Amino acid sequence: MNKSLIILGLVLILIALISGCIQTGEIIRDSGETNETQTVLNETQPALNETNETQSQLILNESEAEEDPCEGIVCEDSVETCRDGFNATCSNTCANGSCSSCTPDCSGHNPIHIDLCDGLDCPDSVTACPDGFEASCKNTCSYDTGCSSCTPDCSEHQIQETQDLCEGVSCESTVTACPDGFNATCPNTCNPETGSCSTCTPDCSEHQLCEEDWTCTEWSECTEEQQTRTCSDQNECGTEENMPEETRTCEIPEGSVFDIVINEVMPNPEEGPEWLELYNPTPYDIDLNGAWIDDILGGGKGKGKYPKQIENITIPSNGFFVLEITSYYFNNDNDTVNFIDVDGITIIDSYYYNSTEKGKSWYRLPNGEEWQSTPTENPTKGESN
Repeated sequence: MNKSLIILGLVLILIALISGCIQTGEIIRDSGETNETQTVLNETQPALNETNETQSQLILNESEAEEDPCEGIVCEDSVETCRDGFNATCSNTCANGSCSSCTPDCSGHNPIHIDLCDGLDCPDSVTACPDGFEASCKNTCSYDTGCSSCTPDCSEHQIQETQDLCEGVSCESTVTACPDGFNATCPNTCNPETGSCSTCTPDCSEHQLCEEDWTCTEWSECTEEQQTRTCSDQNECGTEENMPEETRTCEIPEGSVFDIVINEVMPNPEEGPEWLELYNPTPYDIDLNGAWIDDILGGGKGKGKYPKQIENITIPSNGFFVLEITSYYFNNDNDTVNFIDVDGITIIDSYYYNSTEKGKSWYRLPNGEEWQSTPTENPTKGESN
């Protein structure tokens, strides 16, 4: 129906209704009688009601005639799976051409649930892309499912297909002679982009020459015309190319009176003569014939004092010789004992003491070594100190 004709019809009906109301009012005023007026009013009222219903119907028909925006739209129900597995639903409706979005009620279907994320640290997902790049993505945690499993993006890290220039190329290994003679090798590889072979360097780190560093002990004493020593390589090379000799021949030298030492002196004995002890620290016998003992070199005679010469005495290896002298030869204090060569002049060994007590001797300890600072009351005449 034409919309303009509908509007025109409504206007005409409205004018007719207004005219009827005016006429009815005039009838009531002109009558002057209550009953007559009431009768007219009652008769007029149905007609007025009918007119109003007609007007409403026209308006309704006009509204229905307009296009409905929800016409043909079917709204699907909202569905949600609750924690206990139940599928809750609610109905959505159309308004102004749009469906509502209701929320299903899971209030009766949510049992107590353990939080799977409690104390859980989700590691990133890592993937080696074709070009060697390591792509990663962050995984997140859901309280009911735990860690997610994302897929790293390698879309920008693909290998572009290129021509392999190494096809048919064979690279020889590099060979090097190491310092110790070992032939070390390493394989060379081909670069597919250039077609050229690499140049590797063989590893000779475990095949170097070891430099021997020998140290030796002192030579032993000459025994049976032979001396020995022990040598060791500080670098432990395991070779003996530069090892020093550990054995050599030798000659046992003849003994010399200059090897003899004064070992003990008794200047003030309890009884008997004064004495001194000579010691031979060498591995061979030594002839003392012609050597001298004196307290003051060149002192001459006086009160029975004069040099004492040793005759026909050979002192054995590591042995002792005791020379007894007439009493009062040595002073009891501040005197010197001299062992003199056969020339009567050259002093071989000498010992000075400042004072001494009766029955005590001055001595070296051990034999042939240091003189002790105080004399001993236990002399070892002719024996080891």
